[in-house]
Amino acid sequence: MYFHFRGGKGVATAIGVMATLFFWPALAAGVIAIVSIVLTRYVSLGSLIFVALTPVFLLFAEFTAPELWGSLIIAVFAFWRHRSNIVKLTQGRENKIGSKTKEGNRVV
Repeated sequence: MYFHFRGGKGVATAIGVMATLFFWPALAAGVIAIVSIVLTRYVSLGSLIFVALTPVFLLFAEFTAPELWGSLIIAVFAFWRHRSNIVKLTQGRENKIGSKTKEGNRVV
């Protein structure tokens, strides 16, 4: 609302939900996502890595089918909402943390 419905795509909410429902798999995926953000400076890539890895870790942690399906649905929605970021990533046009935007402002 304050950003005129631009910006975030709900991944922070997804992280909160996943961390509440299945803490250890989400923590493992979160650590890998944070490392990828630090190394690449692409937040959207880290977000996608998080939502993609959480269901994988749930498989190995032997969680129930509804939890696995719930995490897969969240992942599908996240990838769908990030489709423009995925295109920018493949084209090398995605904004990095600390880079300047067209307006001359820094991406935080």
